[in-house]
Amino acid sequence: MGQAAPPMTSATGMGTLPQLLTELRGRAAVAQVFRNAGLPLGLVERRETRLPMAALVRLFAEATEVAGDPLFGLRVGLDMEPEDYGLWMRYGLEAPTLRAAIARLTRTMALHQSGPSVGLSSAGDVVMWRYIPPPFPGLDAAQHADHIVPTMVKVAQRYLGPDWLPAFIEVPHDRDPYSVLREDQMGTGWRFSGAGIGLPLAEADLDRPRPFADGDCALTLRDVSAAMRGRTPCFTTVVGDLISLSLLERRADIEAVASRLDLPVRTLQRRLSEEATTFREVLASVRRAKAAELATRDTMRVAEIAMTLGYADPSNYQRAAKRWRGASG
Repeated sequence: MGQAAPPMTSATGMGTLPQLLTELRGRAAVAQVFRNAGLPLGLVERRETRLPMAALVRLFAEATEVAGDPLFGLRVGLDMEPEDYGLWMRYGLEAPTLRAAIARLTRTMALHQSGPSVGLSSAGDVVMWRYIPPPFPGLDAAQHADHIVPTMVKVAQRYLGPDWLPAFIEVPHDRDPYSVLREDQMGTGWRFSGAGIGLPLAEADLDRPRPFADGDCALTLRDVSAAMRGRTPCFTTVVGDLISLSLLERRADIEAVASRLDLPVRTLQRRLSEEATTFREVLASVRRAKAAELATRDTMRVAEIAMTLGYADPSNYQRAAKRWRGASG
């Protein structure tokens, strides 16, 4: 059997990275950073697209270098609100207590990403809430880790009050010359080389009720489960996600997907075969779903839809669309 599917994440995780980098260095710098990270610039507009988590880590590292700001990742996180992560986070924040919110986020994380773990663990007289990302050998993951810190603090503040701060902040990367600046920015001490991104919480704080506004509890587990349908962490799902990513560059070839996975084409084909499918079948499924979405846009012509779906010839798209209509009829 093949190795586990690589960790994937939603492009919502980039937050305001493109906007902040544009303000600091201009639009050309944003295009350069995405190019260096091997990602299509179209992700800026299509935040629902999933991408390899390692590519997002690389994006933060590249952006920090181009921005020339050692706190760039932290500033992105400070500029974000938890709801920017979408349905997954909104569902968590509707829980009645912080403990329940963390449990919801843990249970439904697959809606946002695969690979990291979230949970609570006892640590002396406190409970540590940790987000533990997978390892990324050869990549500087510090900026990506830093951008997660403010979101975790803001989630806790929804329940514990806007002035609440943790006694310290734990991060998995090493201390560097800018560590004091991080502490000044967040208003509390940092502990480096930890197990993950973590905050210490009191047991009583975890169970303190959150005051809800009228109509605040709108989402149900059924809503989130419906959105998670098909989000099983299997290799076929990852290939489908990477096809969607490649389509932002109007590519749909197996070589592009194999390159993003750092796999030979034959290995990609073999691993799909182990899950009883083929690249052609996964590509057709992705195209069909996206065609149905694009067809609702009255302003898009057939030729434009065909190009968006990676068809070099619009007639090939029209024949495929005819087959899809026949299959659903």
